[in-house]
Amino acid sequence: MNIQSVNQQAVNFSSASDISLKYILDKHSGYLPERMKKAMSEALKDSAENIPAFYKLHEKVYKPLMEAQTLNEAKALYPEFSDVLELSDFASSRSKAVKAVKNKGIPLENFTLEFLKKIFTPTTQNDLVKEYGFTNRSLVSWLQQKLKIQKLPNVYLNLINMSNEEENCRIADISRKAMYARPKEMMDEIQAKIARHHRTQEYREKKRQEMIDFYKREHAHAQKLSKIGHLTWEKCPEIKLAMSEYTKNSSDYIKKILSKCQKHQKLSQNEKHYLKGYYKGFWDLHPDFAEKYTEMRKIAIQEYNQMYS
Repeated sequence: MNIQSVNQQAVNFSSASDISLKYILDKHSGYLPERMKKAMSEALKDSAENIPAFYKLHEKVYKPLMEAQTLNEAKALYPEFSDVLELSDFASSRSKAVKAVKNKGIPLENFTLEFLKKIFTPTTQNDLVKEYGFTNRSLVSWLQQKLKIQKLPNVYLNLINMSNEEENCRIADISRKAMYARPKEMMDEIQAKIARHHRTQEYREKKRQEMIDFYKREHAHAQKLSKIGHLTWEKCPEIKLAMSEYTKNSSDYIKKILSKCQKHQKLSQNEKHYLKGYYKGFWDLHPDFAEKYTEMRKIAIQEYNQMYS
C-alpha cells in the first residue's frame, strides 16, 4: 500500500520551447531516472545559453546504451541496469510474450539488449506491441517485470514528445506529403479545413490547450487520490499512530526511501522491494488494522464521490 500523497501543479505554456529542462526538473523530477536528473542539473549549471532540449539530452545520455554490443557492456555503462536479466533465462516459460519473440525468430539471448534499447529510445508500449507481434500491452509489462527493466512513465514519454519541435514538424511534413498523394478533390477539401482551423496562431493555441488539458487530468487524478487518502487516515487515527511508531523503529534505509516518496522522487527496483517489505511487515504485525483500513477507504471513496459528484 502506498500512503504518499501527490501534489502536482497544472502547467500553462504555449509551445515546445516552454518545456525547458528547468521546468521539467522543477515540476516532474519524480518521473525522471536519476541519471537524467544529474545530466539536467549539470546542463543547467554549466551554461545559461544553448541549453539542450529535453529530448536531445535524453538522446545524449543514452547514446552509449544504443551503441552497446552486449548486455554486460550495457550494465557496465549503466549500473542501474545491473539486475536486468536475459530472456533466455525464461526460455521454458509458457508466456505468450516468450512465444511471440520466438515466432519472430529473435534469439532469446539477444532479445534483452534489443528490448532495453527500444525502451530507452524511447518507444511506446503500443509500438512495442506492434514491433514484436504481441496481442496486448500486458505482455510488454510482463517482459519488463520479468527482465527487471524499469518502465519509463507516460509523463516522461509525453515530455520528450512535447520538447521535440523538430519531430512535430517532421510528422506534419509526412502528413502533408500523404495529403498531396490523395485525389485533388479530397486534397482541396482537406486544405480548406486546414486553412479554417489550423492557421498558425490557432494551431499553437490548440496544442497549448491539449498540453494544459493533459496536465489538468493528471493533476485531478493525483488530487483525487490524495483527498481519498486524507479522508481514510482521518477515519483511522489509531492506525496512523501505529504506522508512525512502526516507522520510528524502521531502518535508516527505509526512512530514506520514505523521504524520497514524500519528495516524489523515483525509486529504484531495490528500493521498491524494500518499501513493499516495509508495508507488508506493518500489516503482518497488525492484521486487524488491514481490514479496518480497507473498510475506511471504501467509505472515504463514497464520501469523496458524494462531495465531488
